[in-house]
Amino acid sequence: MQKITVIVPYHNERHSIENTFISLINQTIIPDEIIFVNSSSNDNSDEIINDLINNTNISTINIRNISQQTKYPSDSINLGIRLSRNELLALIDCGLLFKNNWLETII
Repeated sequence: MQKITVIVPYHNERHSIENTFISLINQTIIPDEIIFVNSSSNDNSDEIINDLINNTNISTINIRNISQQTKYPSDSINLGIRLSRNELLALIDCGLLFKNNWLETII
């Protein structure tokens, strides 16, 4: 199966970021890479993501949290695309409820 990168732009998502993280790592088709991109959050969303990355024992997924002060979600998405290691990309926003077969369904 082809490797896939999931790009997640976020801005002040401290209330929803953990659910998004958990939903992504529990997909029926596991992404090769997840790139969270901070869109100039001023809450502790980035710290929550870093804690989740550091405290989750998943060696099969390359999970990165990028903070380069992008201003708009489109800037964050474009940055995630540039940093991706894969040709197959999926985009998801925080705060959405999606099933554990979301990636499988879109592939």
